[in-house]
Amino acid sequence: MRSLRVLPAVVTAGAVLALVTACSTPPGPEDQRSDLLSVAEHVETDLVDLYGLADLRVVDEGAEPVPCPAGGERYRRLTIGTMDLADYTEADDTTDLVDGRLDFAGGAVGGAVATNPVAGYFDQSRSIFTDEPEPRQAVYFSEEGPGRGAWLTADLVPMEDGAVLVRLETSTACG
Repeated sequence: MRSLRVLPAVVTAGAVLALVTACSTPPGPEDQRSDLLSVAEHVETDLVDLYGLADLRVVDEGAEPVPCPAGGERYRRLTIGTMDLADYTEADDTTDLVDGRLDFAGGAVGGAVATNPVAGYFDQSRSIFTDEPEPRQAVYFSEEGPGRGAWLTADLVPMEDGAVLVRLETSTACG
């Protein structure tokens, strides 16, 4: 009879352990791949349709896993395009003009990421923006939920003709 009282406690402890383990283990690359590709394509489409991103070239479409620097594998989608911002003239001098173009491109990427249709991805960001007209980077990521460990990096590089080179790398968590 005593073993019948112990059995529910063991089963409950096992269920709690399984739940805690499942919650603390990040999703694997395979689990995130399709959501991540949807998010990447949404961001790219928004930038093309709303902000004139041109010459979009897919360098890696995320079909095959790539190695992670610290071990394991991940899926990534890597695209490069340009935003023609030569008509952007809201500045007093050349330095401010380049800075303004980079700010505009950064805002466009941020807006596209914020409106992605897949819940649980890229709810946090870190930007490496300065007041200097130099390349900038924004990283969007998630620490919780289905997007945990995934990221989107936007590199923005000013070009001489008033355009901004936009490099987008979207990646699953390493697994």
